[in-house]
Amino acid sequence: MILLSNTRYTVTSDPAIEPCDGMALYALPGQDTVRLGESCDTVMIGGGSGFADGCASFVLEALPRFLRIDAASPAAEAIARTLASLQDEARAGQIGASIVAERLADILVVEAVRAYVAAGAAGSVGWIAALADPRIAKAIKLMHADVARRWTVPLLAREIGMSRSALTLRFSQRVGRPPLEYLTRWRMMLAQRKLALGAAVSEVAVDVGYASQSAFAHAFKRTMGHAPRASRQ
Repeated sequence: MILLSNTRYTVTSDPAIEPCDGMALYALPGQDTVRLGESCDTVMIGGGSGFADGCASFVLEALPRFLRIDAASPAAEAIARTLASLQDEARAGQIGASIVAERLADILVVEAVRAYVAAGAAGSVGWIAALADPRIAKAIKLMHADVARRWTVPLLAREIGMSRSALTLRFSQRVGRPPLEYLTRWRMMLAQRKLALGAAVSEVAVDVGYASQSAFAHAFKRTMGHAPRASRQ
């Protein structure tokens, strides 16, 4: 299994054959199976995942552009089971098969990301790769679980049993930004989602930990590049 980020790629069934545009192979609606080679002996099942409410960059920047799950890896068994279930749904043609297939496709992506983290993320930088580090993972989970809490580096360090300087250095190395900068970005991603669903700016500000609506608006514009009210539109 190969998980590709938002990047163009080419595909061929043999090194001696001219490659073709991989994205075009799955361009048509419902086109999820591709056969290549003179005898069509190379078969690929593929598709794409979309992200709502402008959340794509938050996920994609934390993943490698190209992620291959080897058939011999510990994660291969779970992925093989999901692929088998997808195949069964495609063959059976039962009521709701397309809905089940979509959910299984989501599971495939999750399994691939799990494999990436379980493998230690090969020294990659980003909040997803950082989940392979138990202490940094705990810090991230704490912030996600209580986003409105008035987090500080000393408080976070105390919760996970690290010094302030060690936490800041290690978090920055693994995630790619300091703890509180990461927290601000996470808050703004949640805020954007709430705003897109029609929540009031004042309500969202409180939900993501800002006592002042103006302070929230300033942080939102600095992080997202536009005012909060633009997300409601």
